[in-house]
Amino acid sequence: MKILELDEENGVVKLRVEDIEDLWNLRILVKPGDLIEAKTVRMVKLRTEMGDVREGRRFPMDITLKVEVVEFDRYGRRLRVRGVILDAPERFEGVKGSYHTINVKPGSIITVRKEKLYGYELDRLRKLCVSRFTPVILVSIDRDEASIAVLRGYGYEIRADIQSRIPGKSDLESREAEVLKFYSDIAKAVIDTVNSLEVKPMIIVVGPGHYKNLFVEYFSSVYPAYSDRIRLCTVSSGGISGLAEALRSGSLSRYISECRAVEESMLIENVLKEVGRGSGLAAYGFDEVEKLSSYGAVKLLLVSERMLDKLDSEGWSRLYNVIEGVERMGGEVRFIGCDTEAHDKLIALGGILALLRYPSQYC
Repeated sequence: MKILELDEENGVVKLRVEDIEDLWNLRILVKPGDLIEAKTVRMVKLRTEMGDVREGRRFPMDITLKVEVVEFDRYGRRLRVRGVILDAPERFEGVKGSYHTINVKPGSIITVRKEKLYGYELDRLRKLCVSRFTPVILVSIDRDEASIAVLRGYGYEIRADIQSRIPGKSDLESREAEVLKFYSDIAKAVIDTVNSLEVKPMIIVVGPGHYKNLFVEYFSSVYPAYSDRIRLCTVSSGGISGLAEALRSGSLSRYISECRAVEESMLIENVLKEVGRGSGLAAYGFDEVEKLSSYGAVKLLLVSERMLDKLDSEGWSRLYNVIEGVERMGGEVRFIGCDTEAHDKLIALGGILALLRYPSQYC
């Protein structure tokens, strides 16, 4: 993402979207009530000199839209911004006041006008302009199960789930043949995933015991060009549960410390440890966190992006007040958006979680 113009005082930022990661992060910046200026294409019905309506045609035009709904479409590689058109070229009759959806894609230039640009929004924008995340392929493997996922800044996408029925050691010949077929199927799925990505990724193989090591030996012998891109990480299980464990434990962080999914999982788990200890240094649920933020007690605020879609105007107003209060007292605000096991725990606790400066009983 590149910031083309920035007016902090008036809450205006003009951006150029460069890739799909930027679209995901714009999902957090653009909120209902904001104004978006962008070039779009819209069907318009024209009139003849006699006043008759002719068949509609699609025209490119610059419009200003008041945002009502924002949807991230990771498969369509676009951000869909829907709302009411407030401004459009006068020659296009009937466009103003009508509903429209702007499709923001890599390469799009948009201007966002907000009542206020919050500190956490500016910090996130600036970080995005200097930091890019290289996709990572995660291979979670056990004795007879493997899952392959692409880990991006916004979470992971499962690309393959492979099962095998490997015979016992009493039938060595059949066992070796089945193991080779199992490894071959996994390796092919990994290469297919590599070829689907825009840039050359890192490959991290996770799993218990020696299973991951044996697969890496096989993969490196068949695809030696990728051997320098492979890393190993130990977890207690393979398959999808192994992926969740690797993210939850933070064991991947030394390889991909910039990855949002890993970072978010660690943030949530660290606060949940305080919940489990009963130390009074953690709080959850909107009402409780709102009360504690008014006392300046919140050091770190975690908010689920899934919760944002359920907020009405009053809910947004309350959340903004909480955010302002946390930032005013030097606290940190983080939005949680990745589809992880830790995020599910956050949702179960009401979608909002806080780490406190001092125990809540002193408030």
